[in-house]
Order: sequence, then structure tokens, then C-alpha cells
Amino acid sequence: MAPVETARPTVALPISTAQQFRDRYRPTVPDMIDDHQTGNSFLCAISGTNITVQVGGAIVQGHRYDLTATLTLAALAAGAADIFQSVVLTYDVTHTPPIYGRIIAGTSGGGLASVPFTNNLNGVWDFPLCHFTRQPGGTLTAMVDRRIFSTGDGGTVGTNSVFGTLGVGWFPVAPRIGQTQRFWGSGDNYLWNGSNWILLSRGQVALPAQATDATSITSAITTYAVGSPVLSATLVASSSAAMFITIECRGNHPTAGQAGLMSFEVRDTNSVGAIVLAASDDRACELTMADNSSASYRHYLSGLNVLTTYYVQAMQRSSNTTAANFSSRQLILEPAR
Repeated sequence: MAPVETARPTVALPISTAQQFRDRYRPTVPDMIDDHQTGNSFLCAISGTNITVQVGGAIVQGHRYDLTATLTLAALAAGAADIFQSVVLTYDVTHTPPIYGRIIAGTSGGGLASVPFTNNLNGVWDFPLCHFTRQPGGTLTAMVDRRIFSTGDGGTVGTNSVFGTLGVGWFPVAPRIGQTQRFWGSGDNYLWNGSNWILLSRGQVALPAQATDATSITSAITTYAVGSPVLSATLVASSSAAMFITIECRGNHPTAGQAGLMSFEVRDTNSVGAIVLAASDDRACELTMADNSSASYRHYLSGLNVLTTYYVQAMQRSSNTTAANFSSRQLILEPAR
């Protein structure tokens, strides 16, 4: 068979079908919302048993879609267990218009993986905007933003989400080798190598945090307690989901064979948040001399939630009921990279 060469669009051969248009633009114009990362275009919200979608413009499979007034979609039916449902922009040339907003639902109790997203390069294609849960009683809850935005230079950027791929966020579907994706929040950049998303560079969520206190305090109790003043610091977890915690103290214990111990406690968000890691002798610096001495301890804490604020405070105790003396204390938090 002799090879056939074609070039479109030309006067002789214009783009005459939606598939030709799609094939022309999809390789260089990935699905994206035409807005900056913190914009409200196509932002979804729960309203009773409905989902509202804000106005905006988007590119889906190379085609332009515009929504000029708030779209209200009724959530699909409840089941005997929680059902994950997703708002998507669907490209379907058999539908009028060929791109439209709709809700698709998974199976009762089936989890997010049961939501039947369709991504056919020659047929129906779903571009997710969000997902949520419909409880058996009908209540809608747990809305998660899944929008992917234009970076302004042909690339895409999404919002970090612990519910997404790799615990990082939502990546483009059916990517090409070499395609990149950046995440707003962490600033991390990923590349698709044909089988996996590979981290190219890691952004910085927060700078290290340090707290020092030169006040002389004592502790004559055998269980860990915060001192006065409280020595504390906060850090936003980077996309590595880990941080280093370093504590250092100076002081003494007047009784031979006894010790003053300083450890740390990690809580979610603030001083009254849920305890993530309790103070422990295994993670403490010890002062065992009658004269002043120094001690330090460094701990690697993993398994954190990306972009979550963590509160860390120093806690002290004595190995007996004789007061241990702490003349200075230091706490350093560093995001792992």
C-alpha cells in the first residue's frame, strides 16, 4: 500500500470532524481550567442534596467549554453504604453540547475506585472537578477539590491532596511521556516516564522553625509536662510528609544516678489538637550530672499529612521527685526534603 500524506487544516483539507480537531490540539493542550491555581472557576460546593459549580472556562480534549452561570446538579441516589460521586466535565460528541457537566457515581460501599470515570481517546472522556460522599441517609459530605489548572505556558498545576495519587494530588489522565505536572502548595514538579510519575524537584512548603527559651525552670514530677513558659513551634508538612525535630537543653539533676529529661510532644494544628506523637524517654535528652551539662536529641518523624500544620512542644520530667533544673531549652523543626 502506498503511503498517504495529509496535512490539516488547509484549504483543500480543512478539519472536518470533531475527532480531527481533538487529535490536532490534544497533544499540546492538556485538559485544564482556564484560571490561576487559587481561582474559583468550576469550584464545587455542597448545597443540601445538590452540588453547585461556579462559572468558568476550561479546555477538555482540545475543545473550549464555558459556563456562564452557576450550574446546579442533583446528587445521585443514596445507597445502603457510603457512595463516592464525582462532578465531571464530559466530552461526548453525541451529546448537545458536546462538553457538559454531570455527576457520576460509584457503587454502594465501593470506595472512590468504583467511580466509573471514562477516558477514551476516541470517544467519551471525563475531566473530574471534585468528588464527594453521599451517606446512606442522603447527606453529602467530604468534598475534595480535583481541579487541574493552566500554568499559562501550556503546562498544568493541581492542588495537593492526601487523597490523590501517591498521597500528593490529582495527576492528568492518559499523560504523554515527558508530560509534567506541578502542585500548588508544595511546589513539587513531577514527570511522567511512561509508567510512573517521577519527582523532578521538590518545592518548599515552610522554612525551618526554631524556638528558644533561656528561662530557668524546674521539674519535680515523674511524668512529662510542659514548662512555664511553654517552648513550642509549628511547621507545615512538606510533600515529603516528614520532618526533623531537634531538641537541646542545658541543666542538671542534684541527685546522683537520677536525671532530668526533656522530650517533645507533636499535636495536630495547635496545643489542643490530637496527639500525633507523645513525649517519651526514647526520644529525650537526659541531664544526669549535678553540675550543668548539655544534651540534645534529633528525631525523624514521617507519615505526616501534606500541607497540615503540626504543633510541637517541649516537655520535661524528673526521674524522681527531686527537682531537675533546666537552664535553657531549644526546639528546631525542619521539613524533610
